[in-house]
Amino acid sequence: MKKKIYVLVGCLLLIFGWILAYFIINNPLIIPSPIDVINSFIKLFKSNSIFIDIYQTLYRTIISFIISYLIGIIFATI
Repeated sequence: MKKKIYVLVGCLLLIFGWILAYFIINNPLIIPSPIDVINSFIKLFKSNSIFIDIYQTLYRTIISFIISYLIGIIFATI
């Protein structure tokens, strides 16, 4: 029970820090408001384009990891 409270307090502090940073910086290009992020997230889920974005991100990450791995092996054998 105590661990759940710590997790809840941590999440609330993170969100509060995000909101505070949003109001201090006051530039949505640097730190968007949490409400804008939630609305965009809902819009992405409704349009199903989020799955394409997730696929592209995973694909790029895997390709980058493979290239880095191969370069590391090449340099290790030299």
